Parts: sequence; structure tokens; C-alpha cells
Amino acid sequence: MKIKITLSLLLSIIAFQLSAQQLHISGIVTDAATGERLIGASVIIDDTFKGTATDKLGYFALQIEAPTNIKVSYTGYESKTFNVPDNSKKIFNISLSPQATNLGEFEIKSTEDILEQRFNVNTITSKDIDNIPMIGGKPDVIKAAQTLPGINAMNEASSTLIVRGGNPGENSYLFDNVPVIYVNHLGGFMSVFNSDMINSINIYKGGFPAKYGGKLSSIIDITQREGDKNQYKGSLSIGITDVSFAVEGPGGLKNSSFIITGRKTLTDLYYLSISAVMKAADALEYNALYGFHDINGKYSWQKDEKNSFHFNIYQGDDYMTYWMNDKSGRMADVYKANNLSIWGNFLVSGSWNRVVSPKLFASNTVSYSKYRIKNKNNLFTVMDHDTIDYKELGKSAMQDIALQSNWKYSMLKNWNMEFGAQASMQISDPSRYFNYYTGINTISETLYSFNTSLYLDNNIKLFKVVDASVGVRLNNYATSGYNNFSVEPRANINIKLAKNHILNLTYMRATQNAHLLFTSGALLTNEVWVPAAKDIEPSFTDQVSVGWRGEFLDGMLSAEVDVYYKKLHNLATYKEGYTNIIGDGNWRNKIISGGTGTAKGIEFLVKKNKGDFTGFVAYSLSDATRSYNAINNGKEYAFEFSRPHTLSINAAYKFNRKWSASLLWVLNSGLPYTPVLAEQLIPIIDLDTHEVYYESAYLFGEKNSERMKPYHRLDLAAKYSKFNKRGRKVEWTFSVYNAYCQQNPFFYYYDYGDGDFRTIEDDYTLRKFQISFFPIIPSVSYKVYFDKASRQEYTKRKLKVVDGELRVVDVEKKEKKKKR
Repeated sequence: MKIKITLSLLLSIIAFQLSAQQLHISGIVTDAATGERLIGASVIIDDTFKGTATDKLGYFALQIEAPTNIKVSYTGYESKTFNVPDNSKKIFNISLSPQATNLGEFEIKSTEDILEQRFNVNTITSKDIDNIPMIGGKPDVIKAAQTLPGINAMNEASSTLIVRGGNPGENSYLFDNVPVIYVNHLGGFMSVFNSDMINSINIYKGGFPAKYGGKLSSIIDITQREGDKNQYKGSLSIGITDVSFAVEGPGGLKNSSFIITGRKTLTDLYYLSISAVMKAADALEYNALYGFHDINGKYSWQKDEKNSFHFNIYQGDDYMTYWMNDKSGRMADVYKANNLSIWGNFLVSGSWNRVVSPKLFASNTVSYSKYRIKNKNNLFTVMDHDTIDYKELGKSAMQDIALQSNWKYSMLKNWNMEFGAQASMQISDPSRYFNYYTGINTISETLYSFNTSLYLDNNIKLFKVVDASVGVRLNNYATSGYNNFSVEPRANINIKLAKNHILNLTYMRATQNAHLLFTSGALLTNEVWVPAAKDIEPSFTDQVSVGWRGEFLDGMLSAEVDVYYKKLHNLATYKEGYTNIIGDGNWRNKIISGGTGTAKGIEFLVKKNKGDFTGFVAYSLSDATRSYNAINNGKEYAFEFSRPHTLSINAAYKFNRKWSASLLWVLNSGLPYTPVLAEQLIPIIDLDTHEVYYESAYLFGEKNSERMKPYHRLDLAAKYSKFNKRGRKVEWTFSVYNAYCQQNPFFYYYDYGDGDFRTIEDDYTLRKFQISFFPIIPSVSYKVYFDKASRQEYTKRKLKVVDGELRVVDVEKKEKKKKR
């Protein structure tokens, strides 16, 4: 009886707060010059602090008491105020014009109320990326993310993310809500995300909204740009690692646009140069080649004020090949060998967004994505009495076909709902092997798995003090002979302590139905996905967090503290001694499942947000462990990528319109490793001769019981921007990676003496040696922008380049004076 009274009282309070009959309005906010949707634009009821902010689709929904005035604003743009009378239309398309006083880039920053800002989320803008020095002088969005608290690199220079003690395979990467399966180039040295294509990035480290699922540790939600609807323009950039381009413009139909970006490595030329040197130095012809490419394309069409359509395509591959031709006759009359490894993604999707009514908004998407890795070996030899033509092929692949329908409904003034359904089919080929020489074909079973999900999120505001998001996600996973149903409750509660201070409480459960198997410490990792089944069950996690956020000096400074704890269940990995399953028909026997893990920590972030000098300090104190029955004798051990202490200091200063500089200093605990305690000789009996000989083997200590030396480095960068004589904007970026050339350990190995071949005179003390890969690396990149509208203005002499800046000049008056 008491429960019924309490529920009735709560509903009455909510109804009292929200019951007024008001006018619902909604719409899209865009850039008037390009048509790009503005994310985080403020839509405020005039003369009040009440309002909302646009989402990643530029959409907003608001309940007002008409008639009233609505003010729409966005940093770097002219604000716009318009009147909404009682009989006004309820759906608006609002265009904001860039401020005429600034011909450079604009800072993109959300101005939504602090109470509405979600915790456990980091937002990265184009300005943030530019302020982080990078190898090659080219921006990398994932490396920018690694400077934030709770987010680490797998190892030095890697673009693979470790989020709050989770595996790399526990991160979900979404391109406009479409999953990207593989996200790295060169084993993680660079990410697949071209910054020219990106509008904004939200990284959820916990407290996932109910619409996100399928992964345990993070959601990296990437919104791509739409392209300029009004003019053709582009850019070309070249650095020491790659060359990239971007082209965008009107798409042919009214209110349509396209954008295409692409990148190609220059390492191909470097490898060929090295191969040429090796060829000149030896009779054997060695040739090696590595490279990658990726290309993104997006077409957008806004049919009318209610309907818009978007089409995306992405394709990217890494490839490494090695070949050798022996023309000397030393090995055989003819000797040819080559090896080819290729891995990468393909993605295509289409979406339809519709403002159904002022209260209801829908987004529907269909997508297909594929990841595959392939290794091919060929050997051809001709000798006196034999000819060998040996060929083998090993590959692994995963495909995902998905449908999703996401809806937003403004139920009452302070009660909004998000709900929807998602369905996908994964087709997995974990291991395929063909040996054309021996006739052995090992084809593992093609596995089909089906995921269906329903979700509901309720966003409720109470008394202007509490903002609560309470929801649930229902998942059903089915594959041959196995079915799993899971319920994932989610709760995110913000409590306003003062005007600019807020307390947060978060709980979530998440389930993952596919396991990523990777080799830790490998530079080129063979990443293989295996679906959950009866013997390898889905993994799941529970995570709780408590946080505080505050703003000071009118938003000049902000600070945030988060404390979290999460428990991971049913984890899977390789059994000890195995690093790959490609080519093995009995691959399940190489996998151990049923593991558990814990991760806990406290994160601090202090930022300076305004002014010529900006930056942040991020620090994390954390602990992450793993436990498997068949590893380390069942005892808990440190997670392979656990770093108890991580510190990042970033500072950027804008001297003037032309020059800016930035620095990044990082200090991290060393990664854990398993030490070698001693070496012993093992007797081996030759079964043919019955002779006994000895092989040496290491005796290892407890797994991950020691740590490498602490990791630290300093990166510097400077950017010079100007307009050339043709009126085109150009940028020079100069950067230095690891400025004081710190020799950070990449891995350790053990040997005797000085590490060379052992002789009788050698010191037989077993010693530890360090391998470091990345010394000081200076680099430079150049980027030029091709802007048709600016060129037209320039050729008409309305704009003139003065000291590398575009300035408006009154040419007509000057010409009249000359005539006189």
C-alpha cells in the first residue's frame, strides 16, 4: 500500500511539474554558409535560462509558452532571435551565419546547461585535435583521445584505445551510428579516421545511454561532416607519413551535398628505397613494401524541412608484402618467394531522418560492414632433381548487416523519451586455410549469429535541481545451438549543487557477444573476432561511478572528478603459448573463456577553456586485473595494459592569426611484464639415433608481476597559417615527437653477456635488455585549401592578401583616384 502511495505521489509531482499545456516546437540548426548541421547550438527561450541544445544531427525539441521569442546561438556565429506566436508553425529550419569579423576557423563548443551535460563522456572537437602534437604533423583523433583521463594507448605510438582497464576489442567505434570493425593502420600506429571527415566525437567511458550496446568499455560515437551545400572546395595535405585530400560541394539535387576524403601512405616509397639499397649490396634481391589507404564518402540530401537522407561509404586496407628472387644460383637454379598480408574494412550505409511532428523525431539506418585479414605465401624453386611450387592462403573475416530505428519523443515539458529497436546479423569465418601444394584445406564452420535489441531511455527533470536518465536495454543473442537473453539497466542522475556545480551518480550493465583475440605486445597484430557460443559465452560488465563537475570564472576554468568501479565477466583470450588461430580447424581449443576482471580508479581533469592560452591537466589513479582458471595457476594478475598512474599536460597558445604553438607532456607507469628468473637445460632424445642433446628454456616468474620503467615524453608543435598570393589558405605544421629523445621501453628480452652470441669467455649472467623503437622524430606537413567562393571574391578584388592575411579593401575608390 505504501509503495502505491509513493508512486502516486511521485507521478503527481511529475505531473504538477510538467502539466501545463504548451506549444511544442522542433527543428534543425545549420550553418548558413555550408549547410553543415551545428552540434551543441543553444536554443533558449528569450530572457530566460531555459532551453536545450541541438544533438549530433543538429536537431532540437522544445516546449514553450507561446507567444515568445526564441534565441539560437553558437560560438563563432551570429545569434538569431525569432518570434513564435500562438498560431506559428511548429517545425523550423534555422540557419546561422558565421561572424564576419573572423575569416579563420571557429571554436566549436556546446553551450548547453551544466545540468544537462553527461558525465563519463569526453567530447573532442577539431580545435582539440589541432592542439595535440602528432607524429608526422598530421592530426589523429584517437591519439588526441589518449590524452584524456581513463583512456590510454595499448603501447607507444599506438592508436589502439585502452579505456578504464578494458581490452581493445571492448570499444565500439561508430561512423554516423554504423559500427566500424577494425580501426587501426600499421598495427595501431595510425587510426583509420581522417580528421577532414569528422564533425565531432563523443567518447563514452561508462554510463552508456540505452541506445548503445554490444561493447563493455567504451562507445566512440563519431559524427561525420556533410559537405558544403553552397560551394565547391577542398584541401590537399602532405606530411612525412602520408598524403591526404578532401573535396566537397553541392550534390546536384536541391539542398544536397557530398564530401570525399582520402589518404595514402608515403611509406611505400621508403620501403622501395630500402629494398634498392639491399639489392645493390647483395646478390639476393630482397624487396619489401608496406602501405595503407582509406577513402570516405558521404552524400546528404535534405528533401524538405522534415526529411533528410544520408549515404556513407568507407574502404580502407593495410598491405605488407615481401618477395625475393635469387638469380645467383646459390640457393637453387630458380628461387622465388613472396608473402602478402592484407587487412582492412569496408562499410556502406544509408539513413533516413524525419521530423514526424514537433514532438517526434525518427532516425532509421541500414548498414553493411566487413573486416577481413588475409595471409598468402608462395614459394617456387627449381633444383637439379625437383621442382617445388608451394602456395598457401590463410584468412579470417567478420561481416555485420544491421538495421536500426531510433526515436525521440518530447512527452511533456520536462520529460523526454528515446526509444528504438536494433537488429543485426554477424557472419564469422574465424579460420580458413588452403594449402595448394599438399592439398590440405582446413575450413572452419561459417558461424551465423543474430542480435536483436529494444531500448528505452527516460530523461526527466525535477525542480530544476535533478536531471535523471533512467532506461533499460533488452538484448537477445542467438547462434547455432545457443541463445542468450540479457537485461541491461541504465541510470544516470545529475544533482545540481550550485549554479555551476553538479554531482553525478551512474550505474550501467552492458553485454558483448563477440570476442576479439589479439597478441599483446605485437607490432603487427593478427586480430581475429570469434562469436559467443555455448563454450565461449558472452561477456558482460557492471559499472558504477560517482562524479563532480564545476565551472569557475564564468566558464574560463572547469574541473571534473570521477570515481569508478567495474567488474567484467566471461572474458576470453588465447591459452598460454598461443598467439594466432588462423589456419587451425580446431581453433576453439586454443581459447580459454570464463575469465573475470576488475577495474577501479579515480580521474581528474582541469581545463582552461577560453583565451589565447588554453590547455588541460589530466591525471588517473587506477588498477586493473584479470583472472583465468588456466592462467597463472588461477591467481589474479595485473592486466597487460594496466598503468596505475597516467598524467597528461597539454598547453596551447595562439600568438596571432598566423602563429600558434602547443605542447604535450605525458608520464605513465610502465606496462607490466612477466620476468625471467633463470634458464635451464632440458634433455631431448633423438628417436632415430637415441642420442641425448639439450635445449635451453626460460623459467618465468609470476605473470605480469613486474613493471617496465616509467614512460614519459615531450611533444612540441607549431602551426603557421596564412593566405598565399592566390588567396588560398595554407598551413604549415612543424612538430617534434619525443623532444628530449627519451628511450622508453617497448619490450624487454633476456640474454647473456652483452647480448651477442655466447662464447666460452662470455659472462654467463642472464641479463635483461631493453628495446626502444621511437627516438626523437621531427616532422613537417603542408596543407592548402581550395575554396571556390574565396577565390571568386579574391579575383574580383574584394579581398586582398596583406602580410599573409585576407583584408577587405575598397578597390573601386582606389581605381577612381587613379583615373583622376
